Amino acid sequence: ATNTDFTVESLLHENGVTLVHFHLEEAVSSVKWGHYIEGLIADKYKGKIFYEKVDIGGFTSAIAGKYSITSAPQFWFYNKGGTMIRKLSDSKLTDLIIDKAVKEVMLNASKATTSLPKAKK
Repeated sequence: ATNTDFTVESLLHENGVTLVHFHLEEAVSSVKWGHYIEGLIADKYKGKIFYEKVDIGGFTSAIAGKYSITSAPQFWFYNKGGTMIRKLSDSKLTDLIIDKAVKEVMLNASKATTSLPKAKK
């Protein structure tokens, strides 16, 4: 998606956390951490986190301008309600930083969507 009609909201999943990866193919770290996070989700969070990759095409593109993307990669986490709950955009990403962030996101997402205890009959 490279047009101005693109919206993050169009990617969001109602039945889990959505991770939007703003990707730039020329950015080695974007490729590296994109593969890492895709594997992490497939291994541990399948059906709970939905991965959506958006190729921004460059920092002067319409998408980059619309969402103020000035570095890649950027990983934006959204809860079921469509609210951004975490953003990873540090150029010094490590597997430990990503793992910790994903665990925190899932912990917070489960707290936010926990239903009230059922009344006893």
